[in-house]
Amino acid sequence: MKPSGETFATTLEEVKGAEAKAASIRAEAKARGEETLKNARKESEDVKLKAEEETVEMENRLIAEGKEETEKEVNKILADAKKDSEKIKAKKADAKLLNSLCDEVLKLE
Repeated sequence: MKPSGETFATTLEEVKGAEAKAASIRAEAKARGEETLKNARKESEDVKLKAEEETVEMENRLIAEGKEETEKEVNKILADAKKDSEKIKAKKADAKLLNSLCDEVLKLE
């Protein structure tokens, strides 16, 4: 058996070695954790940017589709208005013709 002084010194050295090893493990774990956090933040930012880009693209596509629909509706309204205008012109022309005929008939008397 070793004298108790040597045993104590050996135990003390073993404890110091274990503490140093534990400190080293903690430092390595902290470094890994910080690296993981850094990578996660970067990946999160990349995902956010991609989502924003996709949102802008979708908005632009929806705006373009809405513009096309609006243009179609405007063109339809204009075409209907033109048809109605032609009908009104035709009716006015008939009214003018009737007035003219009435005038002619009244002149004959």
